[in-house]
Amino acid sequence: MNIILKTLKWLGTILLFSVLVAVAFIYHNQAPQYEAPYPVISASTDPDIIARGKYLFYGAAHCAGCHAPRNQVADSQRGVAVLPSGGSKAFAFAI
Repeated sequence: MNIILKTLKWLGTILLFSVLVAVAFIYHNQAPQYEAPYPVISASTDPDIIARGKYLFYGAAHCAGCHAPRNQVADSQRGVAVLPSGGSKAFAFAI
């Protein structure tokens, strides 16, 4: 009886250790980090590009429907220029 308990204890210890190693391995490799430099982005002052952006924002892509301030959604639907809100980074607009 004593040998069976020792064997079960060691099997349980090995199983627990194996599970902990597997969990640590999966946790460590779950979300790999990729190092890449951020591109340098700047706002264009070209009138054609600005006109295309306004067309997409107010018309075709309907960005203003969600990204305009709530008190200015009706203005954006009438075609009045409103600055978008939201996002995590400040951006200098070329307006």
